[in-house]
Amino acid sequence: MEPESENGPGGRESLRIRGISKRYPGVTALDGVDLVLRKGEIHGLVGKNGAGKSTVVKILYGVTNTDAGNIEINGADGPVEVRMADYNPIRAREMGVYMVPQEPVFALDLTIEENFFMANPLMKGFLTMDREEMRDRTVRCLRDFELDFSPNLKIRDVPMEDRHLLYTALVVDLYPSRIVLLDEVTSALRKNKCDILFAYLNRVKKDKAIALITHRVKEVIEFCDLVTVFRNGRRVVTDSVANMDEGKLANLIVGENVEIPKFAEASYIDLSADPKPMLSARGLSCAPFFSDISFALHEGEILGVTGLVESGAPQLLRCLAGVEELKGGSVSFKGKTLPAATPDFALRNGIVYGTNDRLNEGNFPELSVMDNINACVWSRLAVPPFGFLSRSREEESYREAVSSFNLKSHSPRSNILSLSGGNQQKAILTRLIATGASIFILDEPTKGIDVGTVYEILRYLRQKIISKNCGIIVNLSSIEEMLLVCDRVLTIVDGRMAGEFHRSEFSEDAIFRSIQGFV
Repeated sequence: MEPESENGPGGRESLRIRGISKRYPGVTALDGVDLVLRKGEIHGLVGKNGAGKSTVVKILYGVTNTDAGNIEINGADGPVEVRMADYNPIRAREMGVYMVPQEPVFALDLTIEENFFMANPLMKGFLTMDREEMRDRTVRCLRDFELDFSPNLKIRDVPMEDRHLLYTALVVDLYPSRIVLLDEVTSALRKNKCDILFAYLNRVKKDKAIALITHRVKEVIEFCDLVTVFRNGRRVVTDSVANMDEGKLANLIVGENVEIPKFAEASYIDLSADPKPMLSARGLSCAPFFSDISFALHEGEILGVTGLVESGAPQLLRCLAGVEELKGGSVSFKGKTLPAATPDFALRNGIVYGTNDRLNEGNFPELSVMDNINACVWSRLAVPPFGFLSRSREEESYREAVSSFNLKSHSPRSNILSLSGGNQQKAILTRLIATGASIFILDEPTKGIDVGTVYEILRYLRQKIISKNCGIIVNLSSIEEMLLVCDRVLTIVDGRMAGEFHRSEFSEDAIFRSIQGFV
């Protein structure tokens, strides 16, 4: 389904692709895809992990070549058909096509201003840089995104969440971009930052064609003008967002009716019965991230611990798992005080950690899917007396993991990075589950994955892991997801405990206000 008007609500066509196809060994990433981007529109690109949307954006930016099809870009002198053999990121930028990647790349030890202008400094005269104008433009960009930073602040000291906003400002405002590709930029942003981003995009879109890859159905409905749904490498629908609602769009993405899990009230823990805690934390501190944090986790409980990116919540989870060192306080597990933890010590004591950074910390990128799943239990799969790994035991462990979590992989020996983001996340969780741990510490396990897989993971946490008398501490950026799966939610603001909410007190508005630091 195409929009009613050829020009669409946004007006002039900026870019068109026809019959784009891309195949990898054993996989058809794209199959004859057509797409139009128009000036004045925010065009949402959605689909399950592996549906083809990221491949489209990489082709548009020249990072990936096509097997078939062509691209036509409208310039000042009219439409130009791109010669695909010569198309690359340099040529794309020459034609006004720029991309904001999932992970922004900056020179960390340079300042914000230096990063903004190191490739194209503003000059006054032949040899003199116009430092006053560069500073003024940097200040305006910071103001656009409500960022209270000095232009002289080093990027290393800017929170990761705000680096995404800075990179967007760089591409949209400072580069000569006419077509802007946003690749899952919002997956790293909390709601208040998303609101700032989209307010900015709506102000500048009159001069741009904007394509946004996202997994968040709600933000497509709220902020986009058009939406295109990809499934199995094909474009299945393009329509005005005015013709959509969240349920309809979610069903189009998954290809079937999406069942939002509803858990029986009896499946949640009864904290009024005063259950004995399995883990207790007292006065935890790790300057400058958090200070004087105390809480308990009970057997059979899913405890949400959340806050803004700079709140200290992610660092708290890392310290509990021994990934980073606690500077003060104590942790007791089943009544026994634990010494300063390391990841190996935590694992031996039944505590495992799932990072929010799949690419750099969650996977072993050079290993196969099977090796990634079995990485924490190789000693259990070894055959005495010499301790050689049993291939048959490895394959059996892999098959159990795949069947129990509906993990889709072409082969146990496929590289882990060949999987979609959702299946990579499943592989990480199956590796943690295979350890037989008692406590799971999970930092954003639903980050950057499609709506169907999100509910599949939440259902697994609630119905499978908790049923084994375990405990889960989880950080979720979506308040809706926390309300669905958690027994209790703790909010962290500026490194200190701000609020505690039991299920009977759950309210999206109250938790949001607590995260923001509003009383």
